[in-house]
Amino acid sequence: MVSGGVMGTVPLLLKMRDKYKTLPNISSELGQEIRTNSETLTTANDTREKVDDGVAISSFISVDENTNMEVNRFREGSDGTWLYVPYVPMVTGPRFIRIVKFLINSLIHPLKTGRMLRPKGKARSSILFLVMQKSEAFIHLEWRRKWYRFF
Repeated sequence: MVSGGVMGTVPLLLKMRDKYKTLPNISSELGQEIRTNSETLTTANDTREKVDDGVAISSFISVDENTNMEVNRFREGSDGTWLYVPYVPMVTGPRFIRIVKFLINSLIHPLKTGRMLRPKGKARSSILFLVMQKSEAFIHLEWRRKWYRFF
């Protein structure tokens, strides 16, 4: 097996157990209660000020006994780095509903969506906040066929 980390190994094992049936004796507990480090990336995009001067991780604050925040920035010209930052719509509901809401918001606000999806100039005018919490947080992974695959 060639895989690294939980997000590579667990899905691989789930697929081998549930899809290909090559590892049928793996526990049914596989993928249950996978501990996370409770980190969230939040961005402040397209500020009017140039914010790319200085060190990459510029400040750290303890908001309360369980929550810490770091302010991060990228050098001017490193706009491609923003392609790795996931732009997830802040909507609720099942996966299909979230996709529909994202598409509707994209149609209602095409300029805002275009700026969000275009990284050129982002490093100069955007800040990345890393929020970390010391709490018990778990995710659950399971293998499912993609909805658009019929076989």
